Amino acid sequence: MYTFVRRFDLDSDGRLLYSDFCDAFSPKDPYYVNVLNSRQADYIHRGVTRYNFFIPQTRDAFFRCFKRHFDIEESIELCKKRMVRRPKFNVHEVFRYLDVFEQQVLSRECLKRVLIDNKVYVSEAELGYLYDRFDRNRNGRVNYEEFTEEIMPKHSFH
Repeated sequence: MYTFVRRFDLDSDGRLLYSDFCDAFSPKDPYYVNVLNSRQADYIHRGVTRYNFFIPQTRDAFFRCFKRHFDIEESIELCKKRMVRRPKFNVHEVFRYLDVFEQQVLSRECLKRVLIDNKVYVSEAELGYLYDRFDRNRNGRVNYEEFTEEIMPKHSFH
């Protein structure tokens, strides 16, 4: 849970705002975002307890999604820990390797080019999902600090 909160807590205060929560559980595909945003809240204003907002199948699907988030964040965290234990790993050198245009920032195009050069082929959507993990302030550029924050382990226990 710790890594999940660290991942989606954009202001790094240790708490998830409603907007952070929405970011974690909203689809990335524009079509589904539109579908979801066009729905009206059905139970909130009718005095229904929060335990009855969803049918059991929807509630189960939501909690499976929550669990999947936790499992993925844990898996990524373990991978990061293995990576930084490697004797020749240097985060600064990794950043320089990815910065193919030598601009001291990483663009989507940098990441795409390095992936292709290493025979890793991803769709534009997958590239976007990966890039969004690093571009925390969503300005279209990943600086060294953002890169380091995402590539380094979030905690030392486990």
